[in-house]
Amino acid sequence: MKQAFSLIEITIVLGILGIIGVISGFSLLKIYQHHTPIQKNIKHQLQTQNALLQVKKILQNSIQPSLMLDTQESLSSSPLNLKNKTLIFYPKIREKISIGSYSIPCLHGFFDPKTLQINAHLSLEFLTIHKDSTASLNQKCTSYTHSLEALFVLQNFTAPKDFYSQEYKAKILHLNAISMQSTIPIFLQTHKNTNLSLLPKIYFLSQPFMLHFNDSLSLVTKDKTYLLAKNLDSFYLSQNDLGIILKLCTNHQNQKICIEDFIAKETL
Repeated sequence: MKQAFSLIEITIVLGILGIIGVISGFSLLKIYQHHTPIQKNIKHQLQTQNALLQVKKILQNSIQPSLMLDTQESLSSSPLNLKNKTLIFYPKIREKISIGSYSIPCLHGFFDPKTLQINAHLSLEFLTIHKDSTASLNQKCTSYTHSLEALFVLQNFTAPKDFYSQEYKAKILHLNAISMQSTIPIFLQTHKNTNLSLLPKIYFLSQPFMLHFNDSLSLVTKDKTYLLAKNLDSFYLSQNDLGIILKLCTNHQNQKICIEDFIAKETL
């Protein structure tokens, strides 16, 4: 009798455990079904946020006045959707060297107008930031040997259009920390007067970069293409006196996420 009772107990216990197992299984399934969309949504949000941070960093490293749309539309205080458009810009050349406890840029672009001379070529001398650093700059700065163009700036300079005009550009033939020699830009070929409202500042230009805003968001440099985001829904860009406002929206499996950020305006 005792043995039979034990078998009954075992049967009851197994039954109870089975019921608990079924209930636990349903509970775990519900938790998993609830957790998975949340996990995917978090992943989607992080991917969108990371993409916007990459775009922000790219534009922070751009020459802001050179930002131009392939549609020739102007950027203004009203948000403009860049979907199915291309944003073109020149990257900054930000090479620096360390001198003691501070850094000095290899290229700053400010020159003494009195030193500008035109003969077979154009030559000028740059303002010196730190006299004792000249030898180190000439020895360590690799950007002096790169293929670059100099963009001259007049008082009536119109950005971004004039960044892409050959009229104000000159091919750099020789460059160091002290001076530059280049071809003669078109505007100086037709106007020999070098005091032609010329500002004592030049931009150093390499190849322009492009941001393509299609179904995906990608960066195109001189020789590479980088995918920054998939499932692009929209990308709004606007600018005011303080800087540039960015808004990126992606849409993955009907989950739309929008992230905004801001880039401070360049002072020079």
